[in-house]
Order: sequence, then C-alpha cells, then structure tokens
Amino acid sequence: MLPKQKKMNRRLKQRVLMRVQKELKQKKVNRILFQRVEVKKRVQVRVQKEVKRKKMNRTLVQEVKVKKIVQMRLKLRMTSQKEKKKRMKVKRKEDNRTLNLKKNIS
Repeated sequence: MLPKQKKMNRRLKQRVLMRVQKELKQKKVNRILFQRVEVKKRVQVRVQKEVKRKKMNRTLVQEVKVKKIVQMRLKLRMTSQKEKKKRMKVKRKEDNRTLNLKKNIS
C-alpha cells in the first residue's frame, strides 16, 4: 500500500528549501518534489536534476542526493521516536493507575 500523501504547507517547504539552497546550487538542481508521508509522519524531499543528453536528444531526470536533506530526515525521525517513548511512558503510568485502582476495589 502506498503511503497517503498530503500537501505540504508552504512554510515547511520554505524551511526545507532554506536549509538546502546552497547545496542545490552547487549541484545545479532544477526540480524538487515534496511529499509528506503520513505513515511515518515525516517529510520526504526528493531532489531531481534534469540532464540533457546530446546523443539521444532528450532530457533525463536524475535523482540527486543532498546531504542536508538526509540529515533532516534523520532528525525528523528522531523526534517522532522521542514522542513515541513519551507516549509509552504516559500509557504505562495510566495502566499502573488503573491496576492499583482495581487492586483497591477487590
């Protein structure tokens, strides 16, 4: 199943772009795709570059790896991990509470 894609808000796009602008210029990138992957609650940024091929007389699209984006992806993933742990902690607390209540009642 494909992850559901949601439109990204402009601010988020801008933030991503600001971070990677320099690197993109060096790599002569002229196409950027933004996708927000809802499954893992993170932003997927795909950077592509159109390459003109003289022999075949057509443009090819190449994926470009951008270090900053990879780092960002990691960072975004880390935050979600933290949140997960937090949620688990809260849940555990609640479970304990209910357990104690049950003990008191019985």
